Formats: sequence, structure tokens, C-alpha cells
Amino acid sequence: MSLPLALLLFAAPAAAWWLLLSGLDPLGRAVVASAGGFAVIAGTAQVMVMADAWSPFRGVLAVVLLSAVLAALSRVHRPSRPPDAPREASAPPGGHQAPMTSAASVHDLPRPRRREDDDEDWLFKE
Repeated sequence: MSLPLALLLFAAPAAAWWLLLSGLDPLGRAVVASAGGFAVIAGTAQVMVMADAWSPFRGVLAVVLLSAVLAALSRVHRPSRPPDAPREASAPPGGHQAPMTSAASVHDLPRPRRREDDDEDWLFKE
């Protein structure tokens, strides 16, 4: 009975954190989910001991309820997605459409002006 109980105690909160963190890569999700699962277990135990309400049944029940709340939050919270690219119907009259990029490139940044009379030439003179 102790192995299924340990799996429930450690797997339920970690799985709930896994569902909540859908924006991370799998390795980052695993690390944060396992740390979050441990934090749920440790936090629940500490609060129950401080409140003088510790019992194994209530501890398991509290961890399962907190995991259910986290899993429910994952269903409510959906990361926002960028809008879809424009359709072909919205192409300019010439028929050519510039490719859409989400990040600015080096060519999009303003170039600094070159000064003709450089005041710092004296640094390089011998």
C-alpha cells in the first residue's frame, strides 16, 4: 500500500504542474513540475503540522485536492497565441506579399549616423 500511496503523493501534484506549464520545453517542464510537486507536498505537510491538524488521511486528501485545483487551473488558463497570418485574399493589388516575421532583424534597426569630423582621431594618432 505504501508504493501506490507514494506514487499518488508525488505523481499527482507533479502531473498537475505539468499540465499547468504548457509553454515550457519538456525538460524545463519536468524540472519545474517535479519541484512544484515537492513544494505542494512539503507545503501541505508544514501547514498541517503548524495547524496541529496532521493525519495521514487528511494529508493525502489535501494533496489530492490541491492537485485537482492546479489541474483545473490548467484547463482555465490557456496561453495566448499570436493572431493568424493574413490570408491570400488580403494580398495587395500587385499580388506580391512581403513575408511576415515576428522578430526584428538587424536590417530593421536604425543605423547610427557617421560623423564626418571625428573628434576622437587624436586617440589613434602616434
